Amino acid sequence: LAIAKAIDPRVIPILASNGNESIIKEVLLQTNGQGAEVVFEASGSAAVNEYLIDLLAPAGKLVYVGMPSRPVSLDVVKAQAKEVSMYTVFRYANMYERAIASIAAGLIDVKPLITHTFAFEDSIEAYEFAASPSGPVVKIQISLE
Repeated sequence: LAIAKAIDPRVIPILASNGNESIIKEVLLQTNGQGAEVVFEASGSAAVNEYLIDLLAPAGKLVYVGMPSRPVSLDVVKAQAKEVSMYTVFRYANMYERAIASIAAGLIDVKPLITHTFAFEDSIEAYEFAASPSGPVVKIQISLE
C-alpha cells in the first residue's frame, strides 16, 4: 500500500484489520465524510463484503480483485441508492497486452513494485523464495541479462 501511495498520492491505504466500524470511520475521516471514490477489494474475504458499499462516496466505484471462496451477499438497494458502479477482475485476464503496451510507452513505472530480482540461473531459488518469502514482497523479477 505504501508503494501505491508513492505512485499516486491520492491513494489512502487503509488495512481491514480493526473491524468494519473502524474502517468505515477511518475512510469517512480521510475523505471529509464523503466516502471513497474508488475501493479495491483485494482480499477475497467474504466478511468485508458486508460494508464495502458504506465505504464509497455517491457514484463511487467498487473493484473486486480478490475472489471469495464462496458466494457472498450484496445489498443491492444500498448500491443502487448510492449509484455505485461495480467492476470485477478475473486474475487480470485479457489485460497483459494493454499492460505491456502501457509499460513500454512509459505510462506506468513498474520499478517501484519490484522488490526482489534473481538471475535466470537462480530461477529455482526465485520460485522457492516466492513460495516462502522472508520479509515483505510485492513482485519478484527474474532477469535474463
